[in-house]
Amino acid sequence: MSLSNSNNKNAELKKEVPKEEENTVIATILSDSESNKISFEVTTKLFKNNDSIIKIGRSSSCNIQLNDLLISSVHLEIKFDSESKKLQVKCIGRNGTTINGIKIRNTNFISLYNNDVLVLGEKIKLKIQYKKETKSIYDYYKFGNELGVGHYAVVKTGINKITGKKFAIKEFHKQNIKDLYKFEKESEILINLKHENIIKLFDTFIEPIPNEHDFFKTFLVMDYANGGELFNRIVKKGKLRIDESKDIFRQLLSGVKYLHLNHIIHRDIKPENVLLDIKYRDSNNINNENDIQTGPWDKNELSITVKLADFGLAKFIGGTDKNSKKNFTSTMCGSPGYVSPEILQNKEYCEKTDMWSLGVLLYILLCGFPPFSDQLGPPSMKQQIIEAKYAFYSPYWDEIPDIALDLISNLLQLDTKKRFSVIQAVNHPWFNDIIPHSQYHKFINRITPSQQQDTYLSQQKVKLIR
Repeated sequence: MSLSNSNNKNAELKKEVPKEEENTVIATILSDSESNKISFEVTTKLFKNNDSIIKIGRSSSCNIQLNDLLISSVHLEIKFDSESKKLQVKCIGRNGTTINGIKIRNTNFISLYNNDVLVLGEKIKLKIQYKKETKSIYDYYKFGNELGVGHYAVVKTGINKITGKKFAIKEFHKQNIKDLYKFEKESEILINLKHENIIKLFDTFIEPIPNEHDFFKTFLVMDYANGGELFNRIVKKGKLRIDESKDIFRQLLSGVKYLHLNHIIHRDIKPENVLLDIKYRDSNNINNENDIQTGPWDKNELSITVKLADFGLAKFIGGTDKNSKKNFTSTMCGSPGYVSPEILQNKEYCEKTDMWSLGVLLYILLCGFPPFSDQLGPPSMKQQIIEAKYAFYSPYWDEIPDIALDLISNLLQLDTKKRFSVIQAVNHPWFNDIIPHSQYHKFINRITPSQQQDTYLSQQKVKLIR
């Protein structure tokens, strides 16, 4: 056989040898229980298919077999989320499981973090140890100026070191392992939301704190909205023009409609949580004929895109039956002045709690001050909200058409069955001006100057505060 034939044969053999599949260790599952000592390496090969699952339980068919009568045949299922690079666990065992002391059972898949401790039954403890990652937010982003500060986090600008693109980075205050579930909650809701009027989440990071083993810094990398908060626009202008308010509110309703159709309640809608992304005219060519305004904006603005942000209090409510218990919740939350009567009274509530907050926001857009305030008391702001005690005071509402006030009145409706849904709000005639305004007058609680002599508003306007 010639040398050339031999070389060709060797080349063919090399082609026939299958390339060895890459197998990387993701994490190790550890247990030092006397009857169940475990050190199980979770590798990428175990998840070669998208629907691959690791099973933990008493059955011999499980990847990790446990010897304990309180453990179900299949107690846990674990999958790998390729986007977050995290293992996710679901408990299907009868006796439940706790993660860092928090009980889970028959839930959706929940992400696991480094050093998480799972207790199965009464005795068996499993610890998750991820392979040490080198990915750090500081390797990818250069931090800039502060954009805002909240109860749980600070938001700063961040420049991607590779692309130069600007983002908003939400840096949560120091968290322990249990607190990571608050972070996970917001990030998991946001990562699945895709709508032009909802802030977009691009990446998440968890950073260890040197010399503080059980504490972490967590980060969300999100859209940067160059126009800042809607709150600042209102304060700067005093109030917004009617057409300007209408366009901003229309966009906001579009985002909330998307949330509600996906069974998500925001629960903290207020001007501080509404961001504006503004496209400005070229300052060097202010009269450029190709620059076309897309809405009723200021002279130097071509377009404004509204983005609803801050999903730290958002909640998923499952179920397609509108009367199902799954569609109601009872957690006390929200911001004073914007919170609905049902929340203040510790009643069960549904997505219509967002509609109340939207009614407050629209009221503020059009007149520059809130409908409920201790400055308007007595009674107290809380009691004003519980009674839906508000009015449209002269002269601040004299120029606002009845049809706009009708929309607000249907949003600030005490009876949740009568309160507008987001679909009803989107379809309200104010947005098309077809129905004459006059037919709405009989429903509006306008207060004339003679009627408000004894109110705070007869002296000065209520101040809008955070």
